Amino acid sequence: MIKNKKLMMALSFTLGAALLVTTAFADIMSTSGYDQLKQAIKYTSKSCSNTLESFTAQTSITLKTNEKVLFTSVRTEKYDNVSGASESKSIQTYSNGNTDKYESYSDKYCHISYNPWNDTYSVFEYGKENEGVPPFEDIFEDDEMKDIEKIIDAGVGNLKDYVIVENQIDGSKEFSGSLDNAQIPALVNAILSFVFKRTIPDVGMRTYDDFPEIQNDVFIKRITGKASVNKDGILERIYGSCIVSGKDEAGKSYDFTIEVLIKIYDINSTVVAKPDLNGKIVEKSYANRLFDKVSAQKYIGKYKQDIVIVKDNAFIKIGERVLEIDNIDDENVSGKYYETYKAEYAEYAKDKLEFDFEAKILGYNYAQYKLASDQGNSKTVTIDFEDNSSMINFNIYSQHSNNTIIYKTNSIITYSDGTFIRVFED
Repeated sequence: MIKNKKLMMALSFTLGAALLVTTAFADIMSTSGYDQLKQAIKYTSKSCSNTLESFTAQTSITLKTNEKVLFTSVRTEKYDNVSGASESKSIQTYSNGNTDKYESYSDKYCHISYNPWNDTYSVFEYGKENEGVPPFEDIFEDDEMKDIEKIIDAGVGNLKDYVIVENQIDGSKEFSGSLDNAQIPALVNAILSFVFKRTIPDVGMRTYDDFPEIQNDVFIKRITGKASVNKDGILERIYGSCIVSGKDEAGKSYDFTIEVLIKIYDINSTVVAKPDLNGKIVEKSYANRLFDKVSAQKYIGKYKQDIVIVKDNAFIKIGERVLEIDNIDDENVSGKYYETYKAEYAEYAKDKLEFDFEAKILGYNYAQYKLASDQGNSKTVTIDFEDNSSMINFNIYSQHSNNTIIYKTNSIITYSDGTFIRVFED
């Protein structure tokens, strides 16, 4: 499956357009079809990003062979450019009965996605208003789409008179066209065949042995399409049908029919609804936050690390490093650090450290604290929390005036990897 949203939208437009407008993109001598349809696609994408108050876009894809439906996908996306909100729902159905469902919602303050596998809603809160990112981005401003457009423009050849444009009384336009194998430029055939071969294995993985594995002699047999542009220049509907032929490893031939339908409707009347999460299983995360306040509680407590030396070819514990985490909020981790030594090894305690700290959270699972300078040297404390682990990585570095970084250790003390283990009271 194609997971990148921009790429999915680009390929949908590209495939839908290629099914219909490979001729229009290449109508070099007589640019009527080229100008009108290509301009309508570009104008629609720009309007959806900048001009329309709201709209709904639906992309439907069907793949079948010998009239047997192998795969269907319906993705419905609603956009409210005024409030900055959008929602998306999709369902993919396979010939063996498997289905995949996806739901998501976004606005300026959060992103919500639903995982049907564990019936859980994941909520990511931005922490502050996320300005400057429109719900729908003009796909023709994307570098990948610009490259795709150039390839199509350059490669489809000099096709004329294959696109029929009918001007309607109300100012709208209807486009239609078709190409058979002999009329399809070699480059377009090669590109669409490549996309087909790359996409089919992903679909086949969800249908198991019910799906033909096409490996050889893949080519486009026929393309047909229709499009409707309203009086305001918005592409309301584009439909394409493409017949792809290929052989499996045994040499058996198959004809696949791919149908793509893109619709834009409920213009300036679409309503985007935020999911009601009351009574639902919800997992929250936050931008620029280490934890939410509930899950942070599990990291509050005492942690220890043994101080060990090597003596007479044996490891000997001479003391402990102790880390106490007292509080975690949205910005800081606070606590104390100290070292204890056994009485018989008191000589090793002359450089022991003991300090309280309030470390600044600088990124996910990471906090840092600067100790006061000591004889021209500064110390940096770093704290790394491991997800769902009872261990913490706590490191102390010394930086001399010559910028040399030295880990707090001693030539006779074994190297510490910074791992502190949680202490559980019985």
